[in-house]
Amino acid sequence: MAKIETLTNNWDRDNKERIERNFANLGRLDLQIMEDFLSKDPSKFTPKINGKSIEDRETTTSLNDFGVNVTAEVNGVITHAWVYVADARKLGLGIAEQNRDGLYTGINKLVEMELKSGWNRVSLMFPVEQNKSYTLFRRDIGEGTSTGSLSISGWSTHPFQSNGLVFNAGKFLDDTKTYQNYSPFFDIELITSPAQIYKLANDSVKPAQQFYVGDNPPSDAQFWFKPVGDK
Repeated sequence: MAKIETLTNNWDRDNKERIERNFANLGRLDLQIMEDFLSKDPSKFTPKINGKSIEDRETTTSLNDFGVNVTAEVNGVITHAWVYVADARKLGLGIAEQNRDGLYTGINKLVEMELKSGWNRVSLMFPVEQNKSYTLFRRDIGEGTSTGSLSISGWSTHPFQSNGLVFNAGKFLDDTKTYQNYSPFFDIELITSPAQIYKLANDSVKPAQQFYVGDNPPSDAQFWFKPVGDK
């Protein structure tokens, strides 16, 4: 991501120079994106995986407004994660600003979705800001259900997949205490570069099928070639 400097309340020469550097960095974004694409380096386009893997799930818990507290090392977007549910249910998944030893200060985003029994790859699109701490949590919608979890002791030394997110503790939104429980997000996908964002947006749009050869063309075909067969 482009480095954007924070402005102060003092409108002096230093602030003016920060603004100029910010515009200069934004102007180099297109070049950075082109360099990433031309490098053909898969790591430039692949989301970074964080947290525990789906193979690590041990049990299920039904803790409402509970989740995992993390600190973002970089600016980025948590795009997807895997969530295990015991029963097919509607569930809320959200992100809230919350320090490791504090109460949450506000819910940044909450999405409600119908989940099938078992593993679900969920679309989240949760922006995170460098050096801020958040709790990724689950919320019951109507009849609750249990979600995948495991118990972790020694969070500061535990070998998490940490590629942009630092894992602090299990947290309830309305509790200052920390807990050993890890729930409910596994294999958390984080994108941190403009090239990753462009690829995600491009992959979400199904291109029209321009050419079709056969008897029954799809509705989005632009050019239809019908075989005539041998005479």
